[in-house]
Amino acid sequence: MHISAMESIHIEELKEVNNSIVADLAALTLDIVQGGASVGFMQSISKEKASEFWRNVLARVQ
Repeated sequence: MHISAMESIHIEELKEVNNSIVADLAALTLDIVQGGASVGFMQSISKEKASEFWRNVLARVQ
């Protein structure tokens, strides 16, 4: 998923967390970090580390 390829962005509340949601958030994180955004991660972040980050965040807000 590349944000630049999207025509519009739709934001909605997560009703449940599953592996697909975590994978999408991890992919978004990797995309923005590799694009040069400074969001607290280094460009060497792995997909596994990004997924772990989002699992931890989502576990705390449910």
